[in-house]
Amino acid sequence: MTAMSASCYAEPLVDTHSATDPAVEFQLRVFRMLQSDDSDGWPSDSRILYGAGAAERRARANVDRLKRRGLINDAVARGGRKITKFLFKPTTVYASVAEDDGGLIFYWKAGKMSIEIDIVPGEGYWWAVNNVAHESYEGDGPNLDIARLKHSLNQFSKEVESANPMWRAQKF
Repeated sequence: MTAMSASCYAEPLVDTHSATDPAVEFQLRVFRMLQSDDSDGWPSDSRILYGAGAAERRARANVDRLKRRGLINDAVARGGRKITKFLFKPTTVYASVAEDDGGLIFYWKAGKMSIEIDIVPGEGYWWAVNNVAHESYEGDGPNLDIARLKHSLNQFSKEVESANPMWRAQKF
């Protein structure tokens, strides 16, 4: 078994008809899209999919989609949002996010480097970092080693950016 915040996903406090601030209108569109049963969790607005902070938005959209589909429970979804809130930076590389036996897997791979963080329902977290900044380690427990994992993910993202500075410009 293997194991993931952006303020724009919060419950809107204004009516959509009274929102005049473009940022508020954008946040409301994101919220409505993520709450829609028709949405597959991948918004069509490129400001969500690309640019600074896109890794966090993409990961949260995946967590929310898996929760809406009943593949993960509330506790696992909260754990996934915790990962995005505390580990992701605006420059973080996109993660692969998947469900596994009711848990979540966050996975990053580039060359010989990899980072995996799992949320195991009822047990907590498991993580492994391989060949990132000349370091490999793993751990598990009810809490993440936030400082160490954040450092590793930052180093991983810097390595990817250094090797391919145009990777964010590539459209999926």
